Amino acid sequence: MKIAGAIICFDKYDYTLQAVKSLENSVESDRIDWYVFQDGITNPLTGISYTEKRKLDLVKSIFDTSTLPIKHFERSARNGSIPQQKYKAHQVFEMGDYDTIFFFEDDLVVSKYYLRLLRIMAEQLPDHVGMANREANEGKLDQLVQCTIARLWGYYMTRQVYDRIKEDYSKYYHIIKNIDYNNRRMFSHKDYDQKSLPTGTRMHDITLTRLCRRLKIRKYWPRITRATYIGKYGKLAYRTDAYWKKKGMDRQPKRIEYEEDATMKAWNVI
Repeated sequence: MKIAGAIICFDKYDYTLQAVKSLENSVESDRIDWYVFQDGITNPLTGISYTEKRKLDLVKSIFDTSTLPIKHFERSARNGSIPQQKYKAHQVFEMGDYDTIFFFEDDLVVSKYYLRLLRIMAEQLPDHVGMANREANEGKLDQLVQCTIARLWGYYMTRQVYDRIKEDYSKYYHIIKNIDYNNRRMFSHKDYDQKSLPTGTRMHDITLTRLCRRLKIRKYWPRITRATYIGKYGKLAYRTDAYWKKKGMDRQPKRIEYEEDATMKAWNVI
């Protein structure tokens, strides 16, 4: 299996540093071609600048000195937010002869076996997608169950899954690129043509989840998490202590590493 890793980042230095360090410390990270996509400063539709060059350069310095085998770094000339960066990351399938891509944002700290476990998951379930993190533990270490929520952090996608979703995700991209995704007051669900875009939503992870459901592509996650989400003060989703607690993110398990993961051969899909 030839694997690429796509990291989507912006201007959060502290979060990005922790996330990248955890990937550097993950076994098998040196077997992956890494591609980094950094969002830009100013949205051309509204003229609003969401960061400054100094902050972007500071984040870039993390990758300049990273031990990850980074094959490509790209900073967008415009601010388009996550959906447009994710669309670029999907194009890695076209840039190289990759069987699978691991997608990461800049605020997930993973265990040292996360990449290994994700690879096993992709080999075992190539017609589906999966991640190895959740906010609450319930079950055995090797158990893998279907995930029914919209979340997609630190996940794999195989080429066969990409080939099935790319046409509709492209439709979503060509709509979302004409909207300032950062300014949620500018648009709503009714802005979308349900016939041309079956997913009918603005959020990229919800869009991908709905596409998968419609195509009967299942999404899996383990009973026991192997990562911690640290994006408490993000640009879009978690921006207040109250919302962080409301979503139960303050109760994330502290332990994410298990030595059994070093020798686990397969997931027990239940």
